[in-house]
Amino acid sequence: MKNLFVIVGIAIALIVTAVYAQNDSRPASKWEYAMIKYDGPDKVQFIRPGKFEFIRLFQTGVKLPKDAHDEEFCVMTAANQMAAEGWEVVNLDATRLMLRRAK
Repeated sequence: MKNLFVIVGIAIALIVTAVYAQNDSRPASKWEYAMIKYDGPDKVQFIRPGKFEFIRLFQTGVKLPKDAHDEEFCVMTAANQMAAEGWEVVNLDATRLMLRRAK
C-alpha cells in the first residue's frame, strides 16, 4: 500500500511537471550581458556577446591623471565607453565589471 502511494505521488509530480513545461510562458531573456576585465597597468578586456577586445588604454590616447591609480581609472574609463553603447553596470569586484543592456 505504501509503495502504491509513492508511485502515485511520483506519477502526479511528473504529470504536473510536464504540463507546466508545456505551458511555460516566461519570455526569453530580455537582457544581454558583457564584462570588462582589468588585466594590467593599462590593459583592459572587453567581453561582449560574440565579440572580444583586448585594449591598452594608454596607447589609445587616454592619459592617466596625476596621482590617479591606474586600475580604478582604467576600469572607469572602460565603463564609460560601454555606457556610451547603452550598457549598465550590474555587478563589480576589484578588477571586473558585469554589464547588461536590453536586447
